[in-house]
Amino acid sequence: MSSLPYSPIKKQPLSRRLPQIGTAISLCALVGFFGFEVSTSPIFRVQNVTITGNAKASDVAIRHLGNIRFNEHLALINPESIAAQIEQHPWIQEATVSRAFPSGVQIDITEYEPTLLLALDRMWYVGEHGTIFRAADNFDMNHPILTGIDSTWIEDHPNIVQKVIQDALTIRAAFDLPLIGSEDNISEIHFQRETGFQVILRNGTTIALGFYDPDSRVKRLRHMVSKGLDLSNPQIIELDAEQVAITKPLSQL
Repeated sequence: MSSLPYSPIKKQPLSRRLPQIGTAISLCALVGFFGFEVSTSPIFRVQNVTITGNAKASDVAIRHLGNIRFNEHLALINPESIAAQIEQHPWIQEATVSRAFPSGVQIDITEYEPTLLLALDRMWYVGEHGTIFRAADNFDMNHPILTGIDSTWIEDHPNIVQKVIQDALTIRAAFDLPLIGSEDNISEIHFQRETGFQVILRNGTTIALGFYDPDSRVKRLRHMVSKGLDLSNPQIIELDAEQVAITKPLSQL
């Protein structure tokens, strides 16, 4: 019977392994020393916080919400947690927090931009993506007002509220054109559950859109203007029918 070849592992004498053991111990000591120096050195502790992108939210408020302590070690900073805390500020849409070695923290802010005012129990700001983000300031009310939403719908029918807001934003964008003096000339976008939307200009002109696509209504309005319709005269313009457009001077109503 043939036997399998076998070569026993030859053990090295301890004297020959001592240099390897010594090297390993030295490396561990070096890593430990470096770790100790990093954890205790003032070089890697927070000495400054840089904030960019904020106009409405103050540096003081952002620092307070972020709760970044002076001399705190950078290794203990949790950027995601700090960003979530900062985003509790009503003006802040997004915060990005990062370590700026060796001793700084960088905070980049994206703030909400009011696009509409929403009339409920009071005026509220609506951002470009439809977020209701804070109560409006009395000194900054120069935005189109969305009216017609019952304040009880916020709790009872939030999906309907968001749909109405998104449609109003679409209307606002469609009417942001020189034809009517841009969206700055829009005073109000009014919603009625039964009849749809109306756009009310600053001179009192009311443009009834119904539930139609606003781009198709704007196209029809352009055609009417090319045929002599004067939008500077206050009137009611009914574009909420499929084929017929009707204008009525307000003075005759």
